[in-house]
Amino acid sequence: MSRVRDEEGVVLILVLSMVVLTTGSVYAFARTSLMEIRSMQHRMDRVRADLLARSGVDLGLRALQDDGSNQLPQLASLETAEDAWQLLGEQPIDVPGNGELRVRVRDAGQRLNLNALVDFEGTPHGTSRSFLLAALERIVAELPGRKEEKLYDLEALADALLDWLDGDELTRLGDDESVYYARNGAAAPPANRPLLALQELADLPGVDEPLLLGLGAYFTVHPPYPQLEQSGVNPNTAPPHVLSLIFQGPPNDKRLIDEDGVFRILRARDEGRIFCPQSTELPCESFASEIGRVGEPVFPPLSYSNDVFSIQSEARFGEARACVHTVIDRAQGATLTYRLDC
Repeated sequence: MSRVRDEEGVVLILVLSMVVLTTGSVYAFARTSLMEIRSMQHRMDRVRADLLARSGVDLGLRALQDDGSNQLPQLASLETAEDAWQLLGEQPIDVPGNGELRVRVRDAGQRLNLNALVDFEGTPHGTSRSFLLAALERIVAELPGRKEEKLYDLEALADALLDWLDGDELTRLGDDESVYYARNGAAAPPANRPLLALQELADLPGVDEPLLLGLGAYFTVHPPYPQLEQSGVNPNTAPPHVLSLIFQGPPNDKRLIDEDGVFRILRARDEGRIFCPQSTELPCESFASEIGRVGEPVFPPLSYSNDVFSIQSEARFGEARACVHTVIDRAQGATLTYRLDC
């Protein structure tokens, strides 16, 4: 009798062991399957987000093609806050399946083109250095941190930037550029050509990451060979901080626009008014008359229409996110840059 009970106990233990092993196997299999399903879902979301971000660029291009359809035909050549491409980025676009797309289009006039500080032959314009000094002073003042921590040599920075852009191999004082900058710790001698990316300025002595980020908020380098009249600020679309770099006045006494001037521009835009290159019978505003500085030229000249635009497309599907950044020349139908990252 005792032997039978012992055998029954062994069988019970075996049965329980089988139950435990089976339950564990089922749990492990279910967990693995769930992880594979989630991984597959994430991969699908990633692909869908990537494709959606790329399609956002096409949507931005279409908006640029439709430019002018929602305003007076006479104003179609101007880039304004009422253009289709500008309105496109005001709200994200909901996509079925838990997706979202946001497309932001900016005309070149929402930044200043650093490459426009020299002409096509690589010679700096007469006002380039004084503008650059004033702009650097304002940009540095807006950088985070205390004033005593921002110890930049603005004159040296302005000279170094112009040495990079100009076509000769001499500094402003006549020294050999390669020798001078090697002696001052530059990572590389000036390229003596237009900038292809703002990141190139990291090679200049005295340029650190905060300053490089600050420059990126105000300047662009596209296109590399700009027309001077299409390289300045667009008063109809530029953000307030870029408007503050409008450099105006007599040839030898130009100054950056003050806060009151920026306020007047923004107020006019809020009221739906549009600035035109000159006073006409069209429903436009004269920039000089609005800020009370008639007859004082601006450097670089204000840019009311542009061919170069940047398109930033950001897409989300579930937890996946994808971005495309591109710069296009609408007149030439050319893509100047195309970058996939967020």
